[in-house]
Amino acid sequence: MDRRGFLRLGGGGLAGAILLGTTPGRRALAQAEPSLAAEFEAAATEYGVPEELLLAVGYANTLWEMPPPDASPYEPDDLHGRGAYGIMQLVRRPSKDTLGRAASLTGISAKRLKADRAANVRGGAGGYGRGR
Repeated sequence: MDRRGFLRLGGGGLAGAILLGTTPGRRALAQAEPSLAAEFEAAATEYGVPEELLLAVGYANTLWEMPPPDASPYEPDDLHGRGAYGIMQLVRRPSKDTLGRAASLTGISAKRLKADRAANVRGGAGGYGRGR
């Protein structure tokens, strides 16, 4: 699935939630996928970051959806190929490398940070937090 397809799918989910009367927030997250809520809570606790901050970043980035690692690889001449990965949109490109920093801070490989949802949330929290 390419980035445009992923975003289209996410937009459809948001529209459906609005039509059903669900408002975004912690309650909606807990109802949709309790394990995701636990992943945000664990990462917030581990790195001393407000859980609400992590939830807001994850929601603003991807509506709490985990895009596949190949959804937006870095491509210098492609506006959509921005090199951002996962719920927390960890970035790897020549001008910015939050993915590499997250790997360094957490000890989790860049490959796993790109593909594993819980690891990606931890990587995002590690960038904001005080460490373990």
